[in-house]
Amino acid sequence: ASTGDYRVLRGGAWAVAGIASCRGRTAGPGRMSARLAAVASSFCSTSLAAVGRDLTPDIVTLAARVTFQADTIMRALGMDFPGDAKAWDISDEYLFGPAILVAPVTRPQATSRDVYLPAGTRWVDFWTGKSQEGGQTLSAAAPLGTIPLFVRAGSLVPFGPELQYANENPADPIELRVYPGANGSFTLYEDEGDGYGYEKGRFAAIPFTWNDREKTLTIGARTGEFPGMLKTRTFRVVLVRDGHGTGDQFGGKPDAEVRYSGQPLKISLPGR
Repeated sequence: ASTGDYRVLRGGAWAVAGIASCRGRTAGPGRMSARLAAVASSFCSTSLAAVGRDLTPDIVTLAARVTFQADTIMRALGMDFPGDAKAWDISDEYLFGPAILVAPVTRPQATSRDVYLPAGTRWVDFWTGKSQEGGQTLSAAAPLGTIPLFVRAGSLVPFGPELQYANENPADPIELRVYPGANGSFTLYEDEGDGYGYEKGRFAAIPFTWNDREKTLTIGARTGEFPGMLKTRTFRVVLVRDGHGTGDQFGGKPDAEVRYSGQPLKISLPGR
């Protein structure tokens, strides 16, 4: 393909990246060209779009953090790594929530790009499961339709079933991916999915804690409730490692599967 064609294709990938980044839409002044719209549509069946759709439980939780804790969904690397001088100089990467580092591809015909991983923690390649030490720059594969993504060690990231809109079906089961290498915690937020009931306290929260040394995941007691809340739900827990629990390969064999009814549970996962 020509450089012009490639720019259109990469533009289609960015359109889908909008889906992954908080359900962005290609809207605004003017219209997307028919050619770009067709390309973007074709990308909606690719791995990047699948990640955006299935990441809904995490995106909803991040949005709740913005509402209740004045947090940010997207932010510069230096905000989370203030002691890393190089992180402050990186202008073409960002954090999506506290867990995921995103390295967009902006050069036409690129099939890879250099990615700086902030120091002070390990990072896991979302697409491969390989762990890397922070404080280094590495070359990450970036074929068309894929944006380099790295997950901070100790992160707990929930993925739900594929939904076309928020209330199509309950977000169950949830695949909870555990990225080892550090202790971590995460609180899953849920509400009615529509309306302003959350402003009146109609929401629920489920806390998770990961002990990396013991390889145990503790699911705490659920707090709160809302109309239509699932009283019992399934968590499929996956300990991410090289080639396991990676990319858009959802629904594989979990390392543990539990039924949760709001009471605390402790789960032991296999060592790496």
